[in-house]
Amino acid sequence: MEPEKFANGFRLPRSSEFMQILGIVGVAFFGICSIFAFKKLFDKKAGLIINKQGITDNSGGTSIGLVKWNDIIGIRMEQVHSQKFMMLEVSNPEYYIDLKKNRIGKMAMRANYDKFGSPISISANSLKINFAKLQALIEEQYKINNEIKIKSGAEIEIGKEIFTN
Repeated sequence: MEPEKFANGFRLPRSSEFMQILGIVGVAFFGICSIFAFKKLFDKKAGLIINKQGITDNSGGTSIGLVKWNDIIGIRMEQVHSQKFMMLEVSNPEYYIDLKKNRIGKMAMRANYDKFGSPISISANSLKINFAKLQALIEEQYKINNEIKIKSGAEIEIGKEIFTN
């Protein structure tokens, strides 16, 4: 019995052409990921801003800036394996998908929308806050803004953890 075949249920082709194509795809994918990470490394914008207009997310590759409170119709927590994130359900998801100018980011937002019902997700991974606090903060501000009780000019700013001194 062959352990690889048993564990995977199928065998990958071992031809040199297949391995070269696989290598090119891998280099292209991780090269693009590296470009996004490098750009974020020197980005001085706050990772997340919550104010009376809405939530401005600058924390990740699918960030599109301001999501207005008027557009947010629900929030919920989702988890994929051990990764937790907040989903912002919006009344006009196509509008927010169209705000993303680069094709890869747009495809990622479309995948979020297809899988989770919303293109907008916020993770605490690159923010100076743990997930439980992020979730509580967003839920509290959502409740306040749904009740139209936010004070004029109130703003909460969270920096990016991995890019600060």
